[in-house]
Amino acid sequence: MPIHSIETLTEALPGDNALLAIARNLAAQPPGIVLATGQATSGKQTMLMALAQMLAKPGQEVVLFSASDRPREFDMFQPLPRGWRHQMVAGGRDGWEAALRDASPSALVVLVFLDRESAPAFWQMAPGRWLLATVETPLLGQDVAYALREMNVSYEDFLARVRCVWSQFLLPQICEACAQPASLAPSELDYLFPGTQAPASLRSARGCATCSGRGSVGRLAASEVVLITDAVRPAVSAALNEGTALEGDPGWHLTVHQQARRLLEEGGIGVDVYRDAIRRNPLLRAQNMLERERAHSSRLGSVFEKFVSPEVKRRLMDSRTIDSVVNGESREVTCLFCDIRGFTSRAESLAPDQLFMELNRYFAVVVDCVLTHEGTIDKFIGDAVMVVFGAPLAQPDQAQRALSCSLAIRDRVGAFNAAHPSNTPIAVGMGINSGTAMAGCIGTDKRMEYTVLGDAVNTAARLESRAKAGQVLVSATTRALVGDAFRFGAPRSFELKGKAADVEASELLSSA
Repeated sequence: MPIHSIETLTEALPGDNALLAIARNLAAQPPGIVLATGQATSGKQTMLMALAQMLAKPGQEVVLFSASDRPREFDMFQPLPRGWRHQMVAGGRDGWEAALRDASPSALVVLVFLDRESAPAFWQMAPGRWLLATVETPLLGQDVAYALREMNVSYEDFLARVRCVWSQFLLPQICEACAQPASLAPSELDYLFPGTQAPASLRSARGCATCSGRGSVGRLAASEVVLITDAVRPAVSAALNEGTALEGDPGWHLTVHQQARRLLEEGGIGVDVYRDAIRRNPLLRAQNMLERERAHSSRLGSVFEKFVSPEVKRRLMDSRTIDSVVNGESREVTCLFCDIRGFTSRAESLAPDQLFMELNRYFAVVVDCVLTHEGTIDKFIGDAVMVVFGAPLAQPDQAQRALSCSLAIRDRVGAFNAAHPSNTPIAVGMGINSGTAMAGCIGTDKRMEYTVLGDAVNTAARLESRAKAGQVLVSATTRALVGDAFRFGAPRSFELKGKAADVEASELLSSA
């Protein structure tokens, strides 16, 4: 068969426009090494020949090298284009060293296959021209560097000389004779499509006479392509050294995960095939894990944006301490509890829809005060609100923020009452305490809440229960933290439920 053009080959693959764009970006790079990788019969040699045809200048000599014990490697591409020739190499490492040393400095070199015999001489060839080779390995993309380590190619050499790794991965094509709609549990859909809407056209195949019980006929190719330029080399290096999935712009990186997902969505492969591919292929598995981590972070961000100010959320999601926030950590916090007085009788006097609307208007006032002072809304408990300062991010002035917030709530509730004179006035009582608490996320990926737990929290709640309408009770611990910034009433001892000893607290009157 003739050598296909890169345009023709990419038309038959998922993400064809993105693949073609990367190929054209490759042609604009300074000459270097291009590697085509994948398991046996994955089509990597066909792709390498298309890349060679694209990269060769008009009239440039192209030399195809293969080992003498594999003489028919290029037979399928006959006749070769004018100016192309095939040279067989014998004699092991010495033969490869002599053959590649004698190659014309201006020739574009294509080598099938790069292995322990040919790799040393190939890697020693002078830079300044295109050198293309296939590597028969199931490793894809930048992961091929791990396979090259066995050929004594260092990561540094790989990053310095390789311009592109174009990998092919084959997936069994679904048998249309026995294909049927797939029925998946929500957990399975979340595994395959984390954070995204699963398409309704997913299919599986049970096996039939047409496919000899396999559920598949033929194979489809998905590609992992990494273009290594000066700008992206640090990212590729970090992915290699840290063993993580590479994150890149479509202009230089197309993932096998994206293409395999597209084959699944378009019905070319079955759900069972896609799930099995994730389990078996290291890079596909890493990319799926990365997607799930992103979905988890997105869900976590959604949790926080409901309870913290945008500025706190931004700092939190940029923080390197996100793991400790999720898993739990000891924090010095100041807790504020705010509750409507006489809510039970109020609920009895109002229709449910009226009560619902009034509560929402009231909570809007409270939440605005909390977010203005960069507090975190821990939870709503009926008509009560639990607010935390000092978590999830440390706030050196947490106590001052809590007291200022309580005064703002009291003032805003008064203004709210004045704006609705026909309604029974709302009166609130508040309690504030500071101390050590455990702060973190409780729940699962499906349902998660950020909260703080500990005696400091319980004390604040108990003080709120003793506060009268319009009163803010502040513990001696919190009062000591704010110094002379606020005015207080005389301290009193309170007997609180669940506390062995009385707790000293003062009424907050105003700011100083």
